[in-house]
This record gives sequence, C-alpha cells and structure tokens, in this order.
Amino acid sequence: MTRSSPAKKQLVEWVASLHRELAEVYSEQRFRGRRPSIRLGHTESHWGSFDPLDFEIAISQTLIEECPWWVVVEILKHEIAHLFVHTAFPNEERPHGPRFQRVCESLHVADWARTATVGKTLEEMRTLFDWRTAGLDDRTEKYRGRLAKLLALANSGNENEALVAMRRARELQDRHRLEDLDLGRPTRFVNLEINSGKQRHAPYEGRITSILINHYHVEAVYISRFNAEKLCNEATVDIMGSREDVLLAEYVHGFLHQSAESLWKAHRKQTGAKGLRARNSFIRGLLVGFHKKLDDQSTATTQGLQLDEEQSALVVAEGHERERFKNKRYPRLVQRSSSARVDRSAFTQGKSEGGRLSIRKPITKSQGGPKLLGR
Repeated sequence: MTRSSPAKKQLVEWVASLHRELAEVYSEQRFRGRRPSIRLGHTESHWGSFDPLDFEIAISQTLIEECPWWVVVEILKHEIAHLFVHTAFPNEERPHGPRFQRVCESLHVADWARTATVGKTLEEMRTLFDWRTAGLDDRTEKYRGRLAKLLALANSGNENEALVAMRRARELQDRHRLEDLDLGRPTRFVNLEINSGKQRHAPYEGRITSILINHYHVEAVYISRFNAEKLCNEATVDIMGSREDVLLAEYVHGFLHQSAESLWKAHRKQTGAKGLRARNSFIRGLLVGFHKKLDDQSTATTQGLQLDEEQSALVVAEGHERERFKNKRYPRLVQRSSSARVDRSAFTQGKSEGGRLSIRKPITKSQGGPKLLGR
C-alpha cells in the first residue's frame, strides 16, 4: 500500500519539531554557537546530512514517515555532531574519526547511529536500530522457553502452585543473569520506548515502573515523545537494561496495564463503583498489592540463591553500569511525585486483588516477533 503524500501542515510541524530537538541538544550541551537551518530531504540514499557551506541539516522525509521519532532524533544528533566538529575544527578531514566519536559520546548518540548510513536501505536501517531483530543463541532460546512454561504455571487456579511457579521463574531469571556474569559475558544495555498513545501518563504509571525497576532489573524514565503522524507529543516510558530483561519488562508493563483495566471493569460491575478517583485508587491499590507480593517472593528467592562474594560484586557492578547507561541518556533527570487524592475503599479492594495477580507467560515468536517501536 502506497503511503499518501504528507500535507503541508505535517511538513511544517515536522521541521518545527526537528528545531525543538535541536534546541534541546544545544541547551543540554550549553552550546551557544550558530544554529543551522533544517530542511526535509527527498532522497533515500541520505537519511541525514550536514552541509557546512549552507550551514544546513537535512533529514530524510522517508525516515520520518517510516521510522519511530526516536530514530529520527538519533540521525539528527549524528548530524549535529558533524556540525559541532566542523565549528571547532573546520579543516577536519575524517568525517567519522576520533573527534566525531568523542562528540557523539557527549551527545549520547546511539552506537548504531555513530557510523555512516549513506546508501543503506530502509530495511538495513531497521536492522541497525531495532536490536530485537538480532538472533539468539541456543542457551538464550532455552532460557526463554523454560521461563515461558513457568509463567504459564504461574497463572494456575491453584494459588500454591502459582506462587511456587512464580518464585521459580524469578530464580530462573536470576540464575540466567548470574551464569552470564560468571561466564564473563559483557552485558549489552539497550533501551526500548513504550508509547502510550496518549498525551499524559496514567496517574498510576509510576507504580508500574516502580515494579519494573525493583523486580525486573531495568531502569525506566518518563518522557514525552513527538508522534509524527498525529503531530503531537505523547507520554512514553523508556525502559533500559539488558536485552532479555527489557523484553520481559516490556511484556510485564503491557500485562499490568491490561490487567488493571480488566480487573477494574470487573470490580465496577460487581460493586457499582464509579468515577475517576475510584478507578485510579483501585488500580493504585492493585499495583501496591502486586508489588508487595513480588517483594515477598523476592525475599524467598534471595534466600534460595546462595551468592558468593564475587557473584555479589558482579551483580552490584552490573546494577551500577545499568544506572550509568540511564544517566548517560538522561543527564538532567528530575524526580516527580504524585499528590492525587485516594479513595481508600477502592484502594484497599484493589490491593487485595493485586495480591492474587500473577504474570502470564510472556511474548514468544508465535505472537508476531520483533516489531518496530513507536509506530
């Protein structure tokens, strides 16, 4: 199906949004130099370019139409890096040499976007930026299969069987991590943006990300991301960690959102509860109850795993590396808290439901495989 040509309003807003992204980079870097003009390119052989003579950055219109906005931003930052190098070293002859790489590091440009993309097809670009398209080794495939079976048992109607299955799933996840560390496999940290499709975060989103951070070995940050199709900013969560942990956290994030909605509807039908405050309070309670359940299971799992001194040090070091990865991406994080009023009755009933909630088996190949982010 051929994509229709964008309207003039879209083109104008795309350029305006690119200028806003540019301004944010200049502000973060405290760079007060000349700002370039920005235009949309009409070639698929150059996804982005910087022309030092016209002092202009061009970004491919096809890139904006076909890829998530965060990919567009990485290409833009690549070109801003060329601009910074040219400004400081106008006679630099190596376009992607050491100076360029140092600037990319300062701008937190993704690794895949630090090399030349000239001549790469759209499919080749996707294999660069979508790490989920990479193949898995046999060991990781087996780990995923075992984890899926345990999480399927965790949905058993037998509460004791479900609790045992969830505890074993957590133990399996932790043992897999320890084996990677013992084998000396360097952890490759990745990020994944989950777009809500709404302009504001759900008032209970913080509870969900707290669960992910405390129990699924990831970092999570709220951001606002431009949607090039809808021409508006949308609430987004950026999840960071190892590949396996991020994939599982992505699934848990979606599962908790879906479960929260379905359990609220059942509660509303059963009790006659209504209103936004009752809904949000019930879901907050649900997530608090589920968080406590995970806390209790985590204590049991920790007791079952006997870590020696070296393993404990490796786990702590990995956590520090993950946090550094987050801080490199977001050097100016601001902590915010919610002051929303709570319906205590709905909260208590939701907390009780959360104590009985179990994660069902995660995404597998049969459910569609890797997909582009943010589209």
